This record gives sequence, C-alpha cells and structure tokens, in this order.
Amino acid sequence: VIKERAVFDARAITGERFAPGPKGREESEKVPAAAGPPAKQVFVDLLREFAETNATDDPLIERHKLEALWAHQTIDEPNAALLAELVRAKDFRVRAAATRVVGHWADQLPNALDLVGLQVIDPHPRVRLEAIRVLGQFRDPRAFSLVLRALDAPVDTWIDYAAWLACRELEAVWLPRLREGKLPLGSESQHLAFALKAVNSPAVVPALVELVRQKRVAGRELTNALALIADLGNPQELRPAFEWAMAEGMSPDDAAIVLNGLADAARKRGVRPAGELT
Repeated sequence: VIKERAVFDARAITGERFAPGPKGREESEKVPAAAGPPAKQVFVDLLREFAETNATDDPLIERHKLEALWAHQTIDEPNAALLAELVRAKDFRVRAAATRVVGHWADQLPNALDLVGLQVIDPHPRVRLEAIRVLGQFRDPRAFSLVLRALDAPVDTWIDYAAWLACRELEAVWLPRLREGKLPLGSESQHLAFALKAVNSPAVVPALVELVRQKRVAGRELTNALALIADLGNPQELRPAFEWAMAEGMSPDDAAIVLNGLADAARKRGVRPAGELT
C-alpha cells in the first residue's frame, strides 16, 4: 500500500496537472520521504523520467520541473542534470530558486562552485543575490573571488549587504592567503577594499596599505581604503593615507573624507601619522 501511495503521489507531481499550491506540494512530497527505500526509488525514478521530458508546448514546464527539483530536495536525492538545466532556465525566478538548491546540495555536487559561478554574472539581480548567499558557505578561495566578481554588475542595497556578509563569512579562507600573497585574483582585485572594509579589523590594514602603494585601487575604492586605514591603522600605516590625501589629483571631497578620518584617529585613539605633517 505504501509503495502504491508513493507512486500515486509521485505521479501527482510529475503528471500533467500538479497539486495546486504549497499545501498540495507538501502532501505530495511527504509520503515518499517516509515510505522507505523501495517506494522512494519508485518516486525518484518517476521524478527523473519527468525531468527528462521536453514539453516545449507547456508554458509552465520550467515551473513544473522546479517542483520536481524541490521534490528531489525533500528526499535529499540530488539530480545534478535537472539542477544544471534549471540554473540556466529562461525564467529568472526559476534560476534564483535553483541557485538556492545548489547551496543545499553543495557537499554532494562536485561542480557546485562552477554552477554558482555562472549565477554571479546573471543579468537578474535576484539570481546574483542567491548566488552570493550560497558562496558564503564554501570554504574555497575561489568562492571569495566569485563574490567579488558579482560586484562587477550593478549593486543594489541587498546585493551590497549579501556581499558584505559573504566576505565576513569567508574571512578565514581569504584573509590569511591575502597576507601571504597567495590569493589568486584577477580583475576582482579592484573590489578588495570592499572586502577588507567588510572585515573591519586592524588585521586588514597592512593589506590595504599594500593595495594603495601598488596602486591596485582607484576612485571611490581608493577613498574607502584610505578612510579605513585612517580609522584602524597605526602611525606608520596612517602615513600613506595622509600623503595620498595631500597629493595632487585627489579631489577636495575625497581628501576631506580621509583627513576627517585621520582627525578622528588623533582625537579618539590618540594616533597620528608618523613623520612631519607640514
């Protein structure tokens, strides 16, 4: 009887008509999960059979396949092929939902990081947001590089916060490697100041100073880096911030931000840039 119920409920999900709404999906999914190995396998086989269909005449086929992916997730039975298909779906909502599933199966998918890597450059911000949140759970320097790559695209309030949070979550992965000069970065290095600011610790100041000295940051990122050095640095580290603030070519507004930070350091921490300040 249990096996028959599992088959029935699987067909309720994978047939032409889905159980309407979350309640219907819940009822369809909960029986196979508790039905035991034989019934579960029947359910999985039916899900896979449906996932391989290509009903191009069905305008809701991507949604239906997403329902099947969620059913796989319910019984913790990864379907890598279906997931790879849905992260590239036409509907951005399906792509975003599938991206979140990558995070749940990350330790069971050898190409999980590659799948998320596609999503950080997705044209829709909701997909990029989901990708950044997934990246925060990896313990791989490549995940940090991908978080920074997401900042190449337009950044709204939600993505800014997600990237800030991911940089903090991945701190133990990337910051030691950055100090040792072993962090592989390409064009993403322009966003390093963002990551260092997210960590907000005196431990990041030497790395920031090196970024400034090597001219690896410019524009607003340079101003932010200098302001963070002023806020956290020691006298030797404050010196380059002072010199840059006084240099020709620094806009009056940006120079004011850095100099105000240096003034705050002197007033609140009793720390001034080393050397003559005239």
